[in-house]
Amino acid sequence: MCYPKIWVTYYREYYSFLNHRITLDQDIEYKCFKSSTVLKDYNNLIVEIKSQNAPSIDFFESKVPFQRVRFSKYCEGFNKLFNRNENQRLSQII
Repeated sequence: MCYPKIWVTYYREYYSFLNHRITLDQDIEYKCFKSSTVLKDYNNLIVEIKSQNAPSIDFFESKVPFQRVRFSKYCEGFNKLFNRNENQRLSQII
């Protein structure tokens, strides 16, 4: 049987620009499913740009002053709630 480990909630805004979909996630909260532990992350703003056109993505990246990184809200919350560092893999824990 599978059981939830954490809840992740956040506020999301949607935007459309030409043929691109842009989402902004903020006010992220991580809650442990089996306890009342809640961690709030109000400092991060997650921006995701989806496009069918790869050159358009390159254009956005050249204009937006953010570093491109792979980010999972679930993995981030799991690591924070269960005190795991980035060097420990999620698959080793579950």
